[in-house]
Amino acid sequence: MRYMNIRRGNFFAITTSPIAMVFAGVAILVIVYSVYNQSKINKRTAANAAKENA
Repeated sequence: MRYMNIRRGNFFAITTSPIAMVFAGVAILVIVYSVYNQSKINKRTAANAAKENA
């Protein structure tokens, strides 16, 4: 909130900071990796369930 007051409400002014961009990039990578990893786990679980039911 303080940052937005300094920048007069412009939230996207934070994108001009290199450090903020690094943090945003890391956050995006973590989210993408977790979704990818969860999809692998779901596929493995479904394959194991199909083998048990067959």
